Amino acid sequence: MADTNKIQYGFKNVYYSIITEADNEITFGTPKPWKGARSLTLSAEGETSNYYADDMVYFSTSSNAGYTGTLTMAKMTDDVLKDIYGYVETSDGMLAEDANVLPKNFALLCEFQGDINATKHIWYKCTPGRPGTDANTKEDNITPDEVSIDLTMVAVEDTSGHAWTKAKCPSTSAKYANFFTAAPVLPTVSA
Repeated sequence: MADTNKIQYGFKNVYYSIITEADNEITFGTPKPWKGARSLTLSAEGETSNYYADDMVYFSTSSNAGYTGTLTMAKMTDDVLKDIYGYVETSDGMLAEDANVLPKNFALLCEFQGDINATKHIWYKCTPGRPGTDANTKEDNITPDEVSIDLTMVAVEDTSGHAWTKAKCPSTSAKYANFFTAAPVLPTVSA
């Protein structure tokens, strides 16, 4: 199951899977495509703590608080506005935002190219910030506007005590072929 790529480049095939949480259990919906992937920039969150004894660092540890970052897409699709942000279709055919509706958490799935094979990735629980709006006048050259969304990605605890934040799926994985079509599940550790 090794990733044999020497380099990573490219970003495509963004999908989202809406999360349902009930009775301390999480389930994922079937992934839906989100076309127009531009970039994903994430920073690891957590702190390193040192304990000093005998005039030196006696013990050092770091915490994993997930990731924060920005997903940049060509545009917000109507499906994303409805599924994640709770926009509703009105009786007169408009798509309206209700300020009383909170965005839904979702799993983010995507693909990074490599020199040999693409590697697919999933972050299990993403909390999105609200997207802004950017519109610019057309000039000599048409430059498309983009939408950036702030994301916070945190761990999801399973019943065996693991807290899963993300996973990567190399081309040798049994899940590779249906990665974007089957509802995600939390990992199980091989014996």
